[in-house]
Amino acid sequence: MRVVLFALIPFMLQCSNSSSSEVLPEPVRSILMERCFECHDSDEASGGLDLQSLATDYSPEIDAKLWEKIELEVVSARMPPESAEPLNSSDREEIASWFQDEFVLPGGIQHAGYVLPRRLTREELQNTLE
Repeated sequence: MRVVLFALIPFMLQCSNSSSSEVLPEPVRSILMERCFECHDSDEASGGLDLQSLATDYSPEIDAKLWEKIELEVVSARMPPESAEPLNSSDREEIASWFQDEFVLPGGIQHAGYVLPRRLTREELQNTLE
């Protein structure tokens, strides 16, 4: 019994050390580093947005609303601001494509968002079963 428990300890430690955060794809990460971190890093956080920490602790379930706002600003050409050099169309398309794959169609299936399902009422269940 003790041998089995000791054999499971490394597995349990590995599971407890793994975090739920994911890694941004390299093209998106490089665009953010080159064009956005100058104003939206941990030190300056212009507009209250710290993209540097968002990029390192990327969690689509937690930060979905924030990434939705970021994608809207980038694709609609409101960011970077007029005082900075605008993103070229390939960079905008890269971010839009990544956003589409990650949040709108994860796994190739259209996703309505991170909403927990609710239970059916008795009447709804009865209508469904009829």
